[in-house]
Amino acid sequence: MSKKVTLLFCFVVGFVLLSILAVGCSTTKGHGDAGTIISYQQQIDRLEEELRTRDRTIENAVRELGAITSRSEAMEGSVDELIELFEEYQRRVNRLLYDYDKIRTETKDKS
Repeated sequence: MSKKVTLLFCFVVGFVLLSILAVGCSTTKGHGDAGTIISYQQQIDRLEEELRTRDRTIENAVRELGAITSRSEAMEGSVDELIELFEEYQRRVNRLLYDYDKIRTETKDKS
């Protein structure tokens, strides 16, 4: 009888060990994270490029407005020259707003 009990005990222990190993060897953990990480990295790259584009647009506008300011300081100050200067300033500001809105719209369309 003791051989049967020992054999049964070994069989039960072996079955429990195999069950634990079969459940514990789940290799699907972590593989789903790789796709998520790549997706997040692509979103980050897209946002960084959008920020660089906006920065370049703003830098260009600041340079153009600085040039207008320099010209205004060098002017004699006649009324016609000032009107022309303000009109050019307004066109540049409108262009900046247009470019900014265009970039923002393109970014929303990509998302």
